[in-house]
Amino acid sequence: MVSHDKNNYMLRNLANEQTTPYHVTDLVPFKWDAKHTDPTEIANSDKQLHVIDAITAHEGNPRCKSQMTFTVKWKGYEGQPDEFTPGQPWKELRKTKALHAYLRDNNMAFIIPKEYR
Repeated sequence: MVSHDKNNYMLRNLANEQTTPYHVTDLVPFKWDAKHTDPTEIANSDKQLHVIDAITAHEGNPRCKSQMTFTVKWKGYEGQPDEFTPGQPWKELRKTKALHAYLRDNNMAFIIPKEYR
């Protein structure tokens, strides 16, 4: 939950970070055990999305970020053939925490979108 006013709640979608308003009558409690459940993984599985574990490499010039591509390491795919996916475009990753961490670690923080710095 991001905020609420009387019977109206603003909720953040864990899969895409977008906020959406809901009336209290549309809500159902989500009970989970923090030791065994990751709510973000559940949100992503509902949308058939995967969680980025890390960005491990890049190609291209940071001065032309729209032409850059990155290698993504996926969470939950350890040891599998599709654990790493090269060639993922800047446009698809620009809002992710994993990319921001990679850019900071590799002296490219200047290309992190301003709203995430």
